[in-house]
Amino acid sequence: MRLLTVVLLVAGLLAMVPTWALAFEATFTPSMSDLDDLDHYCAYTWGIDVSHLTGMPICDIELRIDDITNFDDGPNVLWIHLLDDAPLGVCELWDGHDSVDEFEGSGPLVDGWSDTNGSGTTDDLSYSLSTLGLLTTAEEYCADGVLAFAFDPDCHFWNNGATIIIDVVVCSPVESTTWTKIKSLYR
Repeated sequence: MRLLTVVLLVAGLLAMVPTWALAFEATFTPSMSDLDDLDHYCAYTWGIDVSHLTGMPICDIELRIDDITNFDDGPNVLWIHLLDDAPLGVCELWDGHDSVDEFEGSGPLVDGWSDTNGSGTTDDLSYSLSTLGLLTTAEEYCADGVLAFAFDPDCHFWNNGATIIIDVVVCSPVESTTWTKIKSLYR
């Protein structure tokens, strides 16, 4: 009877232990931090290995491009897409400087950004996929361990770097049901 009382007492205490969640940001920058300054003769893909985040709830994914400016003051566009897959790292593709979105139909459009200020001013671009309604799609794309974006500049867009920030929630091990899942929380 005493053993049963102790077991029930321990079970009751464990039930009262609050569960916790820890939020953190995983930050990624490409090997060419400025995406080769987004040359107008090229299109780019950026594939990111997110396999270490698999199974963790994603709160948001944010793409940032710092201090971007256009070559001239014409109505030039930087097309940005979310892709289901791309090779890891930055891949540069020749597009011949046409005015067509090379990635149209390849994935959801994040933005068709146009800078008509010319090279005298810079902007900071920031895209929250949750705000844009693309987070669920991005989570589905991340399921295979790769998150990818595509960029097609229809002009030369100098910039001071691109960054992807993924906000993730790590749940309490009390909520976990397998040893493998618990271990993955503490890698």
